[in-house]
Amino acid sequence: MSILTNNPETTEAKQAATKARILAIARAVWTDLQIRQHDGMDEFWRNPQGLTPQEVADAFGTDCGKLFAFNSALVEFLTTQGQIGGATPEIRLPSHQFAVNQDGTVSISSQPYTP
Repeated sequence: MSILTNNPETTEAKQAATKARILAIARAVWTDLQIRQHDGMDEFWRNPQGLTPQEVADAFGTDCGKLFAFNSALVEFLTTQGQIGGATPEIRLPSHQFAVNQDGTVSISSQPYTP
């Protein structure tokens, strides 16, 4: 665009601006999802109020298994997106072994988590 004329932007300039905006949105979503995964894992496994992981699991009762399934789906999504986008997500892992029981409750082991 000239200072003295009001020429509209070229198609190429509009395409470049649109591409930059879409990439910025994708990167922001990617970053935000990782932050939220970290926040949830920290709240559960390193509870700032001093609850043990088992106490947190007990608070969810039979819905705790759904919580673990939700986190698993989020990690899978981030992993897939990373593969598509050529990046490796930073995933927070549990601190201890655990078992999702048939009734949906979760039992936390005293053994450290090993992937």
